[in-house]
Amino acid sequence: MNEKKTEFLKRIFLKCELPDCVDKMKEVINYYKSLKEEENTEFIEKLKEEIFEMISNGMIGEKIKDEIGKKGKEHLIKSLIRKLVIKETEPLLNLILLQFKDDDLIECSIEVLQETDLEDVSNAVMRFLERKKHLLIPYLEEFFNSKDSNLIMKGIKIAGLIRTKDVKERLEEFLKSSNLLIQRESLLTLFSINDQEALEIVERNFFHLMGKEQIEALKFIGERDRDFIRRLKSMEELKLNKELFSMIEKYDSDY
Repeated sequence: MNEKKTEFLKRIFLKCELPDCVDKMKEVINYYKSLKEEENTEFIEKLKEEIFEMISNGMIGEKIKDEIGKKGKEHLIKSLIRKLVIKETEPLLNLILLQFKDDDLIECSIEVLQETDLEDVSNAVMRFLERKKHLLIPYLEEFFNSKDSNLIMKGIKIAGLIRTKDVKERLEEFLKSSNLLIQRESLLTLFSINDQEALEIVERNFFHLMGKEQIEALKFIGERDRDFIRRLKSMEELKLNKELFSMIEKYDSDY
């Protein structure tokens, strides 16, 4: 790729504020994809090289400093984090976000999670936070202590990135919640962790679950612990629940 094909990137960064640069990059990437001159992944890698160059020569650093002076650091970071929802530019935006301190990025990411009701934005922020998962533990209590069940569920999703013993113990508490949405989010998070501790937590709390969640838990257990399935099968009282008991018999015979 010759210089003319990427020199537009410098012009974009000179002309536009950083959040707007992301939108412009998306337009350029989509236009380039439509030309089908070469693989898009190769094009993205060459755009990364351009951004690395602008980082190395201080251009992006100066731009960040100037925009913080105009609108403040928190506003700038949160505006950029919301742009993570644009998948085409995500690898390029991650390079720009690396110019900020981890604490600032995590705090602003958490504020965006707390403020948004948009699932695609939440998912994009969660993908970003996964890169910082070793730093997230101190921020969890802010979610867990909330009276807003939606924020608690977002905290549970973050807990699924961390996966420490202490965090899994908190997930077990939420698995006993009377709020079925919180209970389900905790169950799905334990499924995603999918280790021996998660399995034992689901088994210990199997009878706290009801309906669909209990059936899903049974499937999760059945693929991992046949002895537990056989213990369930021996319980006479479970035969009264025909749907559940038929599933127990199925997993006992399948595995």
